[in-house]
Amino acid sequence: MFQINSEIETEKFIDAIEQALPPIFARHSLTKLSGGLINSATIANRMSRGDGPPGIRFGRNVGLVRKSFVEWLRNGNLQNIKEVK
Repeated sequence: MFQINSEIETEKFIDAIEQALPPIFARHSLTKLSGGLINSATIANRMSRGDGPPGIRFGRNVGLVRKSFVEWLRNGNLQNIKEVK
């Protein structure tokens, strides 16, 4: 495995995630919606530290908007992406 350095490959990954997500979704469903690639607990931790994507609280749940989440990803918030051959 090695680090993906190609902006094109990263953009393809983000495009695939964007296609998989509904327009609005619950943060806790992110792991399932991303096929297990993005852990919802990691996003919750990032949000609690103040460096996560924007969200809206609905009672005990947190909602995310696809457009804002993908924009957050595109702004360099992907870490540990590795290509497997």
